[in-house]
Amino acid sequence: MERAIPQALPSHEADPPPGLFETTPGRPTVGDAMRRYWLLILTAIVVFGAMGGYVGHARKPVYQATASLSVGLLDLTTQSVPGFAVGGEVVAGGFSRAVQTDAIVVPVARELGLSPSEVRGRISSTAVPDSPIFTVSASGASSADAVRLANVVSRSMVAYGRSRSNSRAAFARMLQQYRAAVRQRNRTRSQVAELRANLTRKPGALGKARADLEAQQLRVDSLGDAYRSRASAPGISAVVQPLVDAQGATSDRGDTTQLYGALGALAGGCVGIALAVLITGARDRRRRRKQS
Repeated sequence: MERAIPQALPSHEADPPPGLFETTPGRPTVGDAMRRYWLLILTAIVVFGAMGGYVGHARKPVYQATASLSVGLLDLTTQSVPGFAVGGEVVAGGFSRAVQTDAIVVPVARELGLSPSEVRGRISSTAVPDSPIFTVSASGASSADAVRLANVVSRSMVAYGRSRSNSRAAFARMLQQYRAAVRQRNRTRSQVAELRANLTRKPGALGKARADLEAQQLRVDSLGDAYRSRASAPGISAVVQPLVDAQGATSDRGDTTQLYGALGALAGGCVGIALAVLITGARDRRRRRKQS
């Protein structure tokens, strides 16, 4: 049996149509744009980073000065008692948190001619861990301004510590305040009795005088309780002592220059990548229009 010989196909059926296996180039990606225009991106990073560093260096610096204080005891022998270091650390933390109170801020503002809010915004305090030491930091437009503010706050803190101690002077001041409050209360009490006797002459004044009497009696009771609680406390008390006064100040110009330079470099990288993508996209669109 003879095998059939296959017939050759016509030429138009044997050859595939033109363009059947040709692939259209895909659209370029961001990575393609970055690899092709890496020099443009690098230039943008350098230029914007230099501009940011210049702006940061030209910015007016802020100076900061620091003074150190320690918490001690009026009785030196007590400082050798076990547990004193822990107690001193706790007391130092308490004094450190008191730096924003009116007892510290108002005298400083009065001495320097500043507002209390401005003083609060320029000072801070930090307790040194595991020690009866805390620091007072102050900022200013110049080194001398920052040093002066830090030292004035340090002196105000020492005065505040003395007013809180159980010394004879503190007792005398508290007793004097208590006696003055008692005298003022007695005068108001006499005024109330007089108004009661002449109620028809000033009927509205009696209510105001009674309110004043209640407020002054509350002050007398408060001062009396404070005096009794302090008198019953141990005779040994903590005092604040200056350890190291502020001598100089540090500037934030270097940190600011680095920060602005880094932000500028980051912005430059974003701008460079965006330009690379735009240029690559434009070239790709021109190429596709030519092919079509």
